[in-house]
Amino acid sequence: LNWTTTYTLSYNKNRITSVENDATTASMLIRNPYKVGYPSSALWSYRFAGIDNDVNKGETLWYTSEGNKQHSVSSSGTDALVYSGQSEPKIIMGVDNTLRYRGLSLSILLSYYGGHKMRALAEEETFEVPTSSIPSYFLNAWTPEKPTNTPGIGRYATHTGGLEATYGDIAVRPADFIKIRNIVFGYEIPGNYLSKLGIKHASIHLQIDNPKYLWVKNKMHIDPETLGIRTLSSYIFVLNINI
Repeated sequence: LNWTTTYTLSYNKNRITSVENDATTASMLIRNPYKVGYPSSALWSYRFAGIDNDVNKGETLWYTSEGNKQHSVSSSGTDALVYSGQSEPKIIMGVDNTLRYRGLSLSILLSYYGGHKMRALAEEETFEVPTSSIPSYFLNAWTPEKPTNTPGIGRYATHTGGLEATYGDIAVRPADFIKIRNIVFGYEIPGNYLSKLGIKHASIHLQIDNPKYLWVKNKMHIDPETLGIRTLSSYIFVLNINI
């Protein structure tokens, strides 16, 4: 019996030291998220302040740089935004385990990505009632009888568009995950069986790529690498014969 384990570990840390043209408004910093002292993959987010239940009922509210609540804050100063973390992993770790016993072998490659954030499942606003497909989160849409943090729809829909909900802090989620990258089963057929058939060497391998993740930190069970439907698993069968 032979068991081999190989570890790889990397840590990513970077900081911007100079920006030629600093962003002066929130929308500029969202588009070009480069600010001295922060990582190059910084995520900046509008600060959610709830749903309007007074003037424009059902519309999202966001904090301005002065701390006031408004529906549109993209033209506010950069202080209207909050730093939500970085989108690139801080830690990447791989563990490759290989187990061999006589002619049998089993190899499993594990990977961990962590310390970073992602935007996913943002609950965006809509005008009136869409004529196309309607996102399921509107089942929880704000109404006076059922006040929630989901934008309104229909009579409580927004009257003015904006990207604040798309880039809001309530859509930022942990992106840490552990995955099995591949599993490989192998079998080396004994030579005493092969020699009778005039075969020098023969082996069989079955490889499974991209099985379902083992663990994700976010509570929505979103695959951080696809931000939605996971990459489909693939199965490869190999028969190798050397005459």
